[in-house]
Amino acid sequence: MLMSRITHGSSEQIITDLFALADITINGSRPWDIQVHKQEFYEQILCDGSLALGESYMAGWWDCLAIDQFIFRVLRNDLHHC
Repeated sequence: MLMSRITHGSSEQIITDLFALADITINGSRPWDIQVHKQEFYEQILCDGSLALGESYMAGWWDCLAIDQFIFRVLRNDLHHC
């Protein structure tokens, strides 16, 4: 499991490292990089996984110019199983 490689640090660092495995940068400049607007995003994702990812998107906690490319990278790298 990918998460076993990323087990220490703040929730922000853990999520940042996890997304980096899929070539996704938080607050990066590429269309598939996500822009986080609410700090609680990180803890919520650690607690509730992919459900929280969708719910936090709908709540406006983060956005992405090319959400299809973001989701493709998440799925291709099995991040949804972490």
